Amino acid sequence: MTDYGAIRDKYLEGGKESTLTHVEEVANTVEWLGRIHGLDVEKLRLAAMLHDVSAVISPEEMYRIATERGMTIDPAEEKYRFLLHQRISKIIAREEFGVIDEDVLSAIECHTTLKKGASVYDKAVFLADKISWDRGGVPPYYDELRTRAEKALDEACLYFIKYQFDNGLLLMPHTWLTEAYEELKGMSDTKVSFRKATAEDCLALSELKKAVWNSTYQGIYPQERLDGYDVKKNEEIFRGIVENPEIELYVAEDADEIVGFMTVGKPYRLYEEYDQEVGLLYIRKDYQRKGIGRRFIDIAKAEVEAKGFDRFVLSVNAQNTGAIAFYTAMGGEIVLDDGGQKRIMHKIAK
Repeated sequence: MTDYGAIRDKYLEGGKESTLTHVEEVANTVEWLGRIHGLDVEKLRLAAMLHDVSAVISPEEMYRIATERGMTIDPAEEKYRFLLHQRISKIIAREEFGVIDEDVLSAIECHTTLKKGASVYDKAVFLADKISWDRGGVPPYYDELRTRAEKALDEACLYFIKYQFDNGLLLMPHTWLTEAYEELKGMSDTKVSFRKATAEDCLALSELKKAVWNSTYQGIYPQERLDGYDVKKNEEIFRGIVENPEIELYVAEDADEIVGFMTVGKPYRLYEEYDQEVGLLYIRKDYQRKGIGRRFIDIAKAEVEAKGFDRFVLSVNAQNTGAIAFYTAMGGEIVLDDGGQKRIMHKIAK
């Protein structure tokens, strides 16, 4: 169990009360982001609390530690040694506080500069650090960054780094930051569009469902169930959905490749007490947390409202904690929990 008291004492004993205030604000912000994007909030909180723990030592001491350990020092770190603090904080987290979780350590290590190939935990802590401004007042980018971070982590990271470059806020760009920026710019060129499915999509939809099952439900569904997924049978099921006038099937596609899908319409018999249901919502793993799920929910709300209804229901496996966190962050309310499934209802605001 994490000893947050010991972490707080580290800051206080080092005379860094203001830094402690900052990291606690970052922890609150990153928990908010984590709930929205379906991340492990305990990992995020721990990373946030330790991300500036090296503030208790001087930049010169950081540089000494880095050189003694044979660490490669970036030109920006050579000139502005305080930039080493993110990497030294990782060392302190691991060696003094016994942190071994790589998601936590990586998020600490790149919270200032981000890095190429950053994880969703890296991005969440990076953004929370920038939203939780520690220089007094409200930063000029605050509202825009917070809005973007709520929608999609990649989009928000790209916005902030571009803001830094455009406004001359970088003393000397760190190589990690530059590499992250180039990677994010390349990813932003990807344009996901949404449309209603056709009969020609059914095989691709079945194959995508199988891929999402295997990436999401390992350890949740029995392996024999995953191995027994029948692509052809599910293709026919999708064909039936496409032909059903009471259900709409939407797809998200990137360059003519389907990367997600959602059904919305008349509920299955199990949920007949509700007017409308989002029966399926699947997004390919490498496209998750990019705003696609949020866009699908917006489409569902529009469809349901257009039919004259004011709510819809969906069902989530109780072990799929990421999905549950996302749907509740989007305004859903858990109205039934039977141990295996959670039923979540969304009301449409008037």
